[in-house]
Amino acid sequence: EAQGKRENLDIFPAYLEKMLEIVTIERPLKIVVDSGNGATGPYVKPFFEALGCEVIPLFTEPDGNFPNHEANPEEIENMQSLIAAVKEHKADLGLGFDGDGDRLGIVDEKGKHYQADLLLLQLARELLARKPGAKIVFDSKVSQVLIDDIKAHGGEPMMTKTGHSFIEKRMHEEGAPLGGEISGHLFFAENYYGFDDAFLGAARLLEILAKTKKPFSALFADVPVTASTPELKSPCPDDKKFAIVEEIAKNLSTKYPSITMDGIRVNFDEHSWGAVRCSNTSPNLTLRFEAPNEARLKEIIKLMLVELEKYPEIDLTRLHGAV
Repeated sequence: EAQGKRENLDIFPAYLEKMLEIVTIERPLKIVVDSGNGATGPYVKPFFEALGCEVIPLFTEPDGNFPNHEANPEEIENMQSLIAAVKEHKADLGLGFDGDGDRLGIVDEKGKHYQADLLLLQLARELLARKPGAKIVFDSKVSQVLIDDIKAHGGEPMMTKTGHSFIEKRMHEEGAPLGGEISGHLFFAENYYGFDDAFLGAARLLEILAKTKKPFSALFADVPVTASTPELKSPCPDDKKFAIVEEIAKNLSTKYPSITMDGIRVNFDEHSWGAVRCSNTSPNLTLRFEAPNEARLKEIIKLMLVELEKYPEIDLTRLHGAV
């Protein structure tokens, strides 16, 4: 029989060397980093200190039981320790990572949590200032604010299906240097390899912040404020969810302008939309909504509920809670 061999390699030094080649932070920043007891824990201090940051680490001991909170920076309830620490230490920014370190959440100096599509907006602005006309790829649940902002800054917005393989494939096909998902995945192909990297996403945002000489919150002074939900998960059996979403998409697309590449994104009016799709990884439907104000947001959620309530297999508890 052929004999294989096992070799243990420490690739962090090579990774750090690459990051220091492509990212420069021009002024010292104080940051709080919450690893959520995930895989990033042992690396947050050496990585961000090498970039020139003062680092206050939280929950850096890897522990698959996740004793402090779920390692999901998309949900604000998981960011409460980070928010408190940012305020306590008067930090410039708070960073949160998921369990395997490929998704990023951000808290500004005031403790405000940002959805990842608004992080992509800042990355896109910086890119488009250097590369006018660049293509930016994103999933079907991002804010209309992001889409409009990419256009306003001379870029080409490109929507595709949710999932890292779909984002990466579209970026490769189109030669797009940047991509992202509302879940916190951020993808980089400029001087990089075209996949998602939360450490690089965080470093790029710190680089942008350091150049502005302003607080992070000020970067959004000219970004329109809308009312929106986070991603909402509605349990639905795996063996039923695809047929249900296909039927929902068929019914709603006859009533409203819609995008049906990934479930359905319904445009209730020029500024209000709702999306429903099948989760790639769990027995759930994933939904998100956005409107100019809270009143209109509740209206469009109720319009979607009229359709969803036709299917008793869907648990709509969380969606009912949004109205």
